[in-house]
Amino acid sequence: MKKGNTGPVPSMSDSQNNDLAADLELGNQSNRQRRFPAVFIRLLLMLSSTLLVLVAIEIVLFALSAEDGTLTFRGEEIVLDPKAQAGSEIRHLVDLYTQNRDSVVRIYDPIVGWRTRPGIERPMMTVSEAGFRGLRSVTEERPSCFRIVTFGDSFTFGAEVLDHEAWPYLLQSLLERAGLGNEVLNFGEGGYGTDQAYLRWTREGPLFQPDLVIFGLQPENAFRNLNVVRNLYFGSPLPFSKPRFVLHENQSLQLVNSPPVSPEGVWQAIENGSLLRHERYQSKSGRNWWANGRILALFRNQMYKNPRPCRVSGLFPETEAYRLMRALILRFRSEVIAGGTDFLVVHLPNKPSVNSMQPLAYEPLLEELAEDGVVVRPESQLRAIPPNDLWAGEGKGGHYSPLGNSIIAQFVANSIVSSKVASEPDRMSRPAPSFAK
Repeated sequence: MKKGNTGPVPSMSDSQNNDLAADLELGNQSNRQRRFPAVFIRLLLMLSSTLLVLVAIEIVLFALSAEDGTLTFRGEEIVLDPKAQAGSEIRHLVDLYTQNRDSVVRIYDPIVGWRTRPGIERPMMTVSEAGFRGLRSVTEERPSCFRIVTFGDSFTFGAEVLDHEAWPYLLQSLLERAGLGNEVLNFGEGGYGTDQAYLRWTREGPLFQPDLVIFGLQPENAFRNLNVVRNLYFGSPLPFSKPRFVLHENQSLQLVNSPPVSPEGVWQAIENGSLLRHERYQSKSGRNWWANGRILALFRNQMYKNPRPCRVSGLFPETEAYRLMRALILRFRSEVIAGGTDFLVVHLPNKPSVNSMQPLAYEPLLEELAEDGVVVRPESQLRAIPPNDLWAGEGKGGHYSPLGNSIIAQFVANSIVSSKVASEPDRMSRPAPSFAK
């Protein structure tokens, strides 16, 4: 049996090795060049297929959704067309308002947008014919006692408590016990921004010739100042538009939507764009074409089922909301003081502000206001109260409980008594206001 050749394998020269490596590299490049168009084509096909699927889903959702842009799925109503749904919602609110114009609680107002119907009586609250809370009858003439007027939003009005439990009412009682004859008129109004509180003062405040104006600073109002159509502000059930101030670079304030568009004309003004020119909260208006897509709306609905108001934790000095609120309060205060009336700010922190363990984002504003006057700051005492006792409805409400209102009233009363602004028994001979530093 013959054995195979076991001699050494001939070795390749260096030049031959280099030639072989070059051939292999050329082959690899050629293969990559051939594969690149194939990969690109496959990617293009995948994107095209995905786009076709999305278009098909969009068509199906469009066909299944109602005319008002909603789709009912497993008993849950999902908004699929923000613009159509907003239009349907606003029209519905306007219809309710016009059909019940003689009995609705809030009515259209050509200066501030809306106000509680004068003379109304409800189980939880009453409003006088003059427009302040309670059914007392007062004159616009200068009274013999010390007169205080309060302006602000629902935290000033005293939402979710009875007339005699709201802090302005309690303030009058506390001052009387301290031997200070006084009269407190509560012009707070639910849903107001700083702008509306100021505008209401310009119309009604001077008529009652007060000695002291108290402004309730509720920080979330800063975001309402950027709003024009109230329903676009996180689905408010109010069918009204409101006036708004625009702050220019030179710090001048320009009033827009004044007089406010009436409820009957709100949606038409939205469609022609006149009400959206200065509206910050336009997400529901669907002004951008891509915002009306059903798929995008479905995703938004699942991600943001419970939209929240703007958070005061973001109310920093560089934001428009902060700068506009600051400008409004400074104008408010300067005009009141220029008229020979004293001005006091009371900080009315909402739940996020009370619950926050971090420094308040708007702390610089409170400090600035305190430099030229008095700012009542009860937040430390409010934070010491258990939530179930501080907030209405055993902690479930969004406003102060009777206990919370009493704490505010006590802080304000202490500030007034300590300032001695109301210590002079003869109102007509009382010296100049003493809050201003």
